Amino acid sequence: MGLQTLGLSGLGSYSGFENLHYMLERVWDPVLVPGAPKNISFYFLNSFERWLEFDTNPIYALLHESCYCQDAASNWSANKIRNELGNLFDPVKATQECRPVFFTGEMVLPWMFDEIHALKHLKKVANLLAEKKNWPQLYNVTALNKNQVPVAAAVYYEDMYVNFKLSMETASQIAGI
Repeated sequence: MGLQTLGLSGLGSYSGFENLHYMLERVWDPVLVPGAPKNISFYFLNSFERWLEFDTNPIYALLHESCYCQDAASNWSANKIRNELGNLFDPVKATQECRPVFFTGEMVLPWMFDEIHALKHLKKVANLLAEKKNWPQLYNVTALNKNQVPVAAAVYYEDMYVNFKLSMETASQIAGI
């Protein structure tokens, strides 16, 4: 499952696909001696370790789901949906059935707080945030309709993380955009 998380930074960023491609291209050390065993390369291990950068950006992991909540708990929503999809994202099953192993996208999953060293001490806080139910409204539509500050925004048609239609609906409620 750890390998699948490479999609978090790799699929939605400007040069993510290319960086991910080159990283995966160099998974194995070159075999210089015929018959020698393959080893995972230091380049790959080092790149993988630095890919998510939770050691310098732990607040991203903590607030990732809760920053979208209003009037309800996230209850580890991404993990719940992933589990509901059954074997679709199970890398072991996919390999056994000769299916592709899919990357996950912009998800922070509960197991990360057990396995990623930089997040282990934040596990209790992460669970408290996932269980918190009384989040306020994300934005005040009345205030947005009365906005007097000029606003500029970029919306992308093929953004894999943000639905274009929902972005446009939100933007239509902001005066001066």
